[in-house]
Amino acid sequence: DERLTSALEMDSGAVELSAVMHGASRQELDDALASLLAIGDPELTYMNEPWPVIYANVDRAPDLPFWKFYSHFVKTEFPHEAIELICEYMANTPSPASNFFLSSFGGAVRHAPAGGSAFPHRDALFYCEPGAAWEDPALHPKALRWAGDFWRDLRRYSHGAYVNVPNAPATDWEQQYYGVNAE
Repeated sequence: DERLTSALEMDSGAVELSAVMHGASRQELDDALASLLAIGDPELTYMNEPWPVIYANVDRAPDLPFWKFYSHFVKTEFPHEAIELICEYMANTPSPASNFFLSSFGGAVRHAPAGGSAFPHRDALFYCEPGAAWEDPALHPKALRWAGDFWRDLRRYSHGAYVNVPNAPATDWEQQYYGVNAE
């Protein structure tokens, strides 16, 4: 259903899935998420609010002074090895607020606007960001190394990057950000 999108966010203490279905009833949303809702006993919260209120509840970045995150667009399903890699990094975060964020793609984002667009990632399955967040300046080296290593290890499963999230060490940044539209 092109109206449905979701975001997954995990840190060292929790995993949270947020799903948004534009213009849908609660029953339509429940039906679309039935296979996920059947797993365990998830805690559910439903909102029927204006977009800024919903977005503020989906993008729950902690209020900390230091952040470093990297971006990945992913066009194929993660193999088991990639999921294990994410679990390994998330079990060894440099701080409790360090996280892994994933936002589904598809739906209307797949439709290029009339006249085209410089955005080359319309065929991505999802966008994700491994990121470190910390408060103590003494954690700078550890947090930056963790975020950089996580990004580098996950790159073999990704197919591009988001231009608004600088992946500074990327030597192929033009291709990562702009794909075939780099010229």
